[in-house]
Amino acid sequence: AVVIPKDPKGGQSLFSKRGAKVGDLVIAMPSDTSRTVPGVVGDTGPVNLLGEASIAMNAKLLGKTVEPKNYPDVLKGWQAPRSFVLIFAKSRNTADPFMTQARIEPEAVKRFDAWGGQARARACVKAYTQTLR
Repeated sequence: AVVIPKDPKGGQSLFSKRGAKVGDLVIAMPSDTSRTVPGVVGDTGPVNLLGEASIAMNAKLLGKTVEPKNYPDVLKGWQAPRSFVLIFAKSRNTADPFMTQARIEPEAVKRFDAWGGQARARACVKAYTQTLR
């Protein structure tokens, strides 16, 4: 799961303006690999900042297959690299909102592929990176 910005007092975050809410589907992808990680928006956090990811999301982004031993272990080796994050706004299934990983993965991948998949994601990352120069 990932955390999206909460709305500032008297306004809306850019995420809210685009319809993103807790429960929406997500695809995250480390910028240096082709690994895609399906997930959901799990919470709202600081205003104007895309927040942290869950330990489970970070593990998948990092390619880890074992759980961290303790909190210091998390701090020293469980921070995901800079990643591409695509939120499918308004994708929360309000009729059946309690999603299991078995339901999240195929639905998020289906939406990602329909959006343009890896090729479009790489093109977006490349275009964004060029704006930073």
